[in-house]
Amino acid sequence: MRAQEGWTSGFFPSFVAKAAQWVSFLPVHRSVIRGGMIAEGVFVKLKHVQGQEMKRNGILNAKLSSIVAGMGHTDRLVVCDSGLPIPRDAEVVDLALTFNVPRFLDTVAAVLQELEVESAIIAEEMETANSATYRELVRLLAAIPTTKVPHEEFKNMLSSAGKIAFVRTGEATPFANVILIGGVTFT
Repeated sequence: MRAQEGWTSGFFPSFVAKAAQWVSFLPVHRSVIRGGMIAEGVFVKLKHVQGQEMKRNGILNAKLSSIVAGMGHTDRLVVCDSGLPIPRDAEVVDLALTFNVPRFLDTVAAVLQELEVESAIIAEEMETANSATYRELVRLLAAIPTTKVPHEEFKNMLSSAGKIAFVRTGEATPFANVILIGGVTFT
């Protein structure tokens, strides 16, 4: 089904349609929200709005960027490998594409560019079982107080009370996990 120029085959708010400079059709499912619309089987012409540039640097993943921006003091963000057991009801940004894509350390480095971190927690087993990753993580966290705990205790901390979100990477090396505790940007 093809929509008329400037319109959709279903629900599409006029405030979005008026600002549009159309470039392509995309099917939108009921569970997906894009540009202020919720619809099923709708074909929408997406556009680039002059003066509203795409984010040019930092975290480009919209969900992860939103989680980082919304973190408060003592909220926790877990950047983890592809094997860490994540609670079923947890908020998850699953970046894993294939084994080791994206890498754990690359993801941690990107998050640290945007998130004020008060402290970090890692599994003590990482130091011996994954020494190269451990050394680089310690370098990345150099100015951040870091606590080492046994891996079982680390996993138990994932289901404790408080706001927590997970970023699952494609990392396929052991114990490549860190809990980042949100700080504040003022003194």
